[in-house]
Amino acid sequence: MKRIDPSPYVAVYVVLVFLLPWLIYDSSILRALLYARRKGISLLPAAASAQIRALRQTDSHAAFLHRHSLRWLVITFVMWFVGFAVLGATLYWLHRSGIV
Repeated sequence: MKRIDPSPYVAVYVVLVFLLPWLIYDSSILRALLYARRKGISLLPAAASAQIRALRQTDSHAAFLHRHSLRWLVITFVMWFVGFAVLGATLYWLHRSGIV
């Protein structure tokens, strides 16, 4: 069987499986922080976390943004664990078959 270079395929896989979920998670965190800022909460002092926590309890949209970011955190971790397993198993199988 002809040997192939897996580098382009691994690069695309890494971007889709490992980088894209983190970017989505980061954007959801940023959206929640910007929403808190629009509600008048200063993000610099140490008391901001307590104010954001109180905002989540009183504002349904802030609570939604928080749930959304937590959901993407879980999705990101699951994709990382499964992604590493699939990537490792695939490269191992390709190497064992003599393709790589």
